[in-house]
Amino acid sequence: MNGHSSGPHGHPTPPPHYTTEVSKDAGRATPGPAAVPGPEIGPGIAGASKGKARLALAAMLLFPFGIPSVICGHLALHRMAKGEVTIDMVDARAIAWFGLAMGYMMTALFLFMALVYFDVIL
Repeated sequence: MNGHSSGPHGHPTPPPHYTTEVSKDAGRATPGPAAVPGPEIGPGIAGASKGKARLALAAMLLFPFGIPSVICGHLALHRMAKGEVTIDMVDARAIAWFGLAMGYMMTALFLFMALVYFDVIL
């Protein structure tokens, strides 16, 4: 092959500084995307990113239970800080903060009610 080293299926081998994520398609017979995106859900939202904002939504919906809302809110904000969320980050961040704040308030309320119930305070 004209003096070039080649990998499987006649494709050239990638340079050694490539990671496996970059060079994993080197042995493919036909070029193309590694993954096919899911169906369109809305304007600018691909099916592959649909699950990324679910933690923010779970934080908002689980706030009556306290601690699960706090966990989901922190995980959602952490994923947004890492840039894993590809949808409208402002809306998802506001939803996560709402769920986080309400989760902390409900947890404090539950602790206060438990302390009152067991005659620790008041």
